[in-house]
Amino acid sequence: MMKLLALAATLVVCTSALQRIKLESIHEGKDARPYFAPSAAAESLAVRRGWKKPARTVTKGGEFVYSLPLNDFEDAQYYGTVCIGSPCQKFKLLFDTGSSNVWVPCKGCPFTDLACQFHKKFDCGSSSTCQATSQKFAIQYGSGSLSGHVDYDRFCFAEDGSTLCVAKQGLGCATSEPGLAFVAAKFDGLAGMAWDSISVDQLPTPFGQLANTTSCPSSVFSFWLNRDPKTYATKGGELTLCGTDASHYTGNINWVGLTDKTYWKFNIDSLSVGGTQYLGAVGAIADTGTSLLVGSKDVIGKINAAIGATPVANGEFSVDCSKLDSMPAVNIAINGVNYALQAKDYVLQVSQFGQTICLSGFAGLDLPNDPRFPKIILGDVFIGRYYTVFDWGKERVGFATSKYS
Repeated sequence: MMKLLALAATLVVCTSALQRIKLESIHEGKDARPYFAPSAAAESLAVRRGWKKPARTVTKGGEFVYSLPLNDFEDAQYYGTVCIGSPCQKFKLLFDTGSSNVWVPCKGCPFTDLACQFHKKFDCGSSSTCQATSQKFAIQYGSGSLSGHVDYDRFCFAEDGSTLCVAKQGLGCATSEPGLAFVAAKFDGLAGMAWDSISVDQLPTPFGQLANTTSCPSSVFSFWLNRDPKTYATKGGELTLCGTDASHYTGNINWVGLTDKTYWKFNIDSLSVGGTQYLGAVGAIADTGTSLLVGSKDVIGKINAAIGATPVANGEFSVDCSKLDSMPAVNIAINGVNYALQAKDYVLQVSQFGQTICLSGFAGLDLPNDPRFPKIILGDVFIGRYYTVFDWGKERVGFATSKYS
């Protein structure tokens, strides 16, 4: 089911200039197998286990850079640490361009709620700036609903609370979390980065409140996701706030305008494999909250057949790991520019019981037959190959080839 909406806040100008947050990636344990659970925009979130190296902060020419390095073991999910409350309560959040709410586990959740018990819990009573409410909060996922209440507090993208802050952010304080997906997740909650129009309870997003201010005059944020662990063994990726980082991409950024301000939704020109077109001009979204590339079951089934993938359990498709070099490119045309995904981009190599299996990065889902929803979801399989820029001010999305050297 589509992941809808996100949360709110009021703006406070803390500091200016380009801000960068280093992202962690979730890794696969030796004998753990990824499962595909509701990942906001689609039920295709690959959650993995992993280990963490120490965080570090760096100042470059007056620019604050916050980095949480972690090996990008199997191109899984990405998250960073933020500050909520006064003093700071640090939470690991998935920055999700496919939803528009901020939520975190809440103190006082039932002991039987394993997802809550296994993660950091927000304590409104320990924050001098928190405004508690009895307003109910709920988001429906494919495997159940996340529910709780709304609290308001200070939210900062920097984990030390030094920069890019909003004074009164609406937080979904979750006392019930659905399914095993959130039990295994290494992140505590989500920070929605889509548009306020799809926010549950019409709560504005943190970046939406910062956009077009003296703190963030460019109103742009961008994602670089590490898909080359041999080159960047300790980096999961980077979220750049209020600008782009030219060191992470090559060539020019190709821009495409949004078709509406809900998700980051735009039109692709086509999707083809080996000269056969499987989609024409249809709506798409760029979604950092979805690990895979997701479409309708019939279209994705044809794409998986074209690349030589065969169905396995739970809607997954596998490929022969020995044939990666001969597998065809999947071509997605956007605003007249072709974006090719090679097998190394769209195949997930997963360790299972001491062996490596190869899974297709294309997943089928029964998407709603509604013009508001996209026909194709470009998740991390695509964003990892192509540096993705979200321009709030000019209402557009941009893509460029990611750089790993």
